[in-house]
Amino acid sequence: MSRFRPPADSPEQAAAVAEASDWVLERWDQRPFAGVVLGSGLGGLVDSIDVQGRYDFEHIPHFARPTAEGHAGTLLTGYMGPVPLLAFQGRLHRYEGHPPDVVTFGIRVLRALGARVLVLSNAAGGIDPAYKRADVMIVDDHLDLTSGDPLQRLFRFDAPTEAANCYDAQLSQWAWENAHRDGRPVHRGCYVAMTGPNYETRAEYELLRKMDIGTVGMSTAPESPLHCGTRDRRR
Repeated sequence: MSRFRPPADSPEQAAAVAEASDWVLERWDQRPFAGVVLGSGLGGLVDSIDVQGRYDFEHIPHFARPTAEGHAGTLLTGYMGPVPLLAFQGRLHRYEGHPPDVVTFGIRVLRALGARVLVLSNAAGGIDPAYKRADVMIVDDHLDLTSGDPLQRLFRFDAPTEAANCYDAQLSQWAWENAHRDGRPVHRGCYVAMTGPNYETRAEYELLRKMDIGTVGMSTAPESPLHCGTRDRRR
């Protein structure tokens, strides 16, 4: 869970974001406090949302349509309790052929609409042998290996100090405490994003485990706010 920080957009991208934001505001007279991205198999969370509007990505200016199975490609406007929010049913991935600015476009629109909190979710593979199927891991740090540029693979967030700038420590602690209160199996750790769409080899899993990775997937890291146009220090 992240708090937004404003990365810079190119003039062309800023204009596209503004057009998409205006499109949403023409159909919903609220500005979201939060945004939620629902990953594979997590679309059922919409049952907890008081949905005011439902829009296919392909009808929203400059949004691309997902092709991955289990990603509906729908934007929802509504409320969770008293909180106005936008929810994305499904997301875009680099392995679908989308460049980073397309993968992160919806996050930029959320920021333009004034959202202050972003909740990213995904269905990931467990690397840590202590994790069991259906366990939950709160991401404290990530490693993004989705870039085609090998130099960009040298960048990551140093946990916990710099990662706190991306994954909000207060929100993560709140989630941790609530999960424990409900008796849910929950962990905290580092997530790695791989390009996909193939799963990792046994050797890759072994390497990631040696790097103290908790979970592995094909999304999320490019969407985190500090990753939309900015990078942390080189390691």
